[in-house]
Amino acid sequence: MTEKSINRPKRTKAMKVRYITFLTFISVAVLFFILGLGYNEKTKNMLAVDSDSASRIKHQQEIQKEPEIQEALQENEEIQENEELGDKKQGGTEQETNVIIDQGEVTERVTEADEKAPEEDEIVSETEQIDSGQPENPGELATIETPETPAEQQEIIKKVAYLTFDDGPTHVTGKLLDVLAQYNIKATFFMLEPNMRKYPEVLTRMVEEGHAVGLHGVSHRKNKFYQSKDTVVGEMSTAQATLKELAGVESQLIRVPYGSYPHMKKSYIEAVQQAGFFLWDWNVDSKDWFYNDAEMIDNTVRQLVALEKRNEEPVILMHDRVQTIPYVAKVLEYLINNNYDIRIIDTEITPVTFSRSK
Repeated sequence: MTEKSINRPKRTKAMKVRYITFLTFISVAVLFFILGLGYNEKTKNMLAVDSDSASRIKHQQEIQKEPEIQEALQENEEIQENEELGDKKQGGTEQETNVIIDQGEVTERVTEADEKAPEEDEIVSETEQIDSGQPENPGELATIETPETPAEQQEIIKKVAYLTFDDGPTHVTGKLLDVLAQYNIKATFFMLEPNMRKYPEVLTRMVEEGHAVGLHGVSHRKNKFYQSKDTVVGEMSTAQATLKELAGVESQLIRVPYGSYPHMKKSYIEAVQQAGFFLWDWNVDSKDWFYNDAEMIDNTVRQLVALEKRNEEPVILMHDRVQTIPYVAKVLEYLINNNYDIRIIDTEITPVTFSRSK
């Protein structure tokens, strides 16, 4: 036996092994291919099922919406019918209702027609309201009947003060009247007869603007004025006549020079009363004849505070002079800010005199 015949069987075995391996590989590949085809088919089927499910759900939702839409339409029709019945009954505003349906939502669009004139029912309703005594605006009744708080009552009840000026008129009285007009304040002026003749146009303005005018005599000299009861009454009567002549006003208000105490004796007081005069002094002396600065304000305020504690109405003495003008506004502002009602003096008020207050 040769060497070639001995080695042949070995090569045949190796080829068998290779052949088997090749077949195995082919078999595995075919198996995987088959499995892959099956997976793809299953996936397609699942997607188809999901698509069908979604379609069925959407279809069911649409079916469920239909009753809601129908119900909304029915409610809207009922509302429209009620409104039409109400319009016919009350004669009110006509309305046209348009219903729009969009994706299951119902909206209303209301168009108001021209307003009609009130019919008989409305006129009867208004007549019944008037007969019942009810106001058209309930808020007005509430405002009237609302009880005032203590703070509001205190604001309504103001304190009273009287602002008086002596020795005028002068060349600055016009400026003084301008200041008073700026604050809408009326004052009382006790004037000297010679000055009234010197500035007659000022008298006219005083009267026209609502200020009170009084008499301060003629001489303004103690020795001459207080010689007797006749000289006192005589000077006041002369001033009264001049005021009547120049301004057409007769005044019974008087203030004697330097005040009634101690110069006005009892007989003097009785004489002026019998002549029909009303004698006035003061209880707040600004001393504007002495102070030419802000001390005049402080002095006046101190006296006002003291009188308020005693519940007395202040009668403030100032003078118609150029040095006083710059401080009048400060006095007015204090009185206004402290809730004073500044009034003029008249014959209906009980006079303030030294003989009674001291």
